[in-house]
Amino acid sequence: MKYHEGLEMLIRNMEMIRKNVAVRIDGLPEGEVRIYQQKKNGKTYVYYKRVMNNGSGFFITKDQNVLRALSLKTFLTINLSLIDQYIMSLQEAVRLAEKISVQEILRQMPERLCDFLSFDSGEESIATQSAVQKKRKAEFLNAEYPAFILSDTQIKHVTSDGTIVRSKSELIIYELLLQYHITFRYEKPIIIGGMEYRPDFTILLPDGKVIYWEHAGMMTKEEYRERHKKKMDAFESAGIVPWDNLIVTYDDRYGNININLIISEIENKLLA
Repeated sequence: MKYHEGLEMLIRNMEMIRKNVAVRIDGLPEGEVRIYQQKKNGKTYVYYKRVMNNGSGFFITKDQNVLRALSLKTFLTINLSLIDQYIMSLQEAVRLAEKISVQEILRQMPERLCDFLSFDSGEESIATQSAVQKKRKAEFLNAEYPAFILSDTQIKHVTSDGTIVRSKSELIIYELLLQYHITFRYEKPIIIGGMEYRPDFTILLPDGKVIYWEHAGMMTKEEYRERHKKKMDAFESAGIVPWDNLIVTYDDRYGNININLIISEIENKLLA
C-alpha cells in the first residue's frame, strides 16, 4: 500500500487553491494598507495609509473602496502564507510516508523476529523477503578479500570493531555507518579494466543495491588530486557514478570534516 498517494493528491489540490488565491491577490490594487492612530483633544483618530511597492504612500482614510480591496489583500496574503506552510507540512509527511514499506520495517526489526512473519503481503511473503535479505547480507559480510596492509610508518586508526583505517575522517564515517546499522565493507576491492581499485566503503542496501563511498581528504595536494581524478574516471567507466551509486565526500582545505554533512549523506542517500 502506498500511504503517500492520498497525501500527494491533497498537495495537488492545495496547490490549485494556492494558485487561485495568488491570482486573486494579483487582481487587487498595488501596495498594502497601514494603520496609524493619533490622539487629539482626548479622542483617538484612526488613519489608513496606502503604501506602494516603491515605498511611496498616501492616506486613504475616506476611500472605502480601496480600503476594502487592500483589507481583502491582507487577508488573502496571510491565507497564502498559511497554505504554503500547510503544503510544506504535507510534503514532509509524504517523505515520511514513503518510508512505510516492507523493506524499511524489516530493516528496523530484529532479524530473528522476521523469521516468524509468514503472512502473504500480496507480492512476496515477508518471511521470504527477510530470508533473501539475510542470505544476501551474510554472503556480503562473509566474502573474504585480502586487507590492504599499511606499513609501520603509515598512520593507522583503529575503529571500535578493530578495523584499521587510513584517516580520522574514514574513522568517523566508519563509526557513523556502524551507528546507523548500515551493512558495509571497508576497502573491498573491485576490478575495473584489469586494475584493482578499493572504494573506501562498499555498502549493501536492504534491496540488494550496492553503493560505493569515497572520501577524499588531501585535495590540496596535487598528486593526491590526480590519483583521485583517475579513480573517479575509472569508476565512471564502470558505471559507478554520483547520481546513482556513488557517494563522494571531502575534507575542507584545512583537513577538517563536517560530521553533519556525513550524517546527511547517510540519512538522505542510504536510509531514504
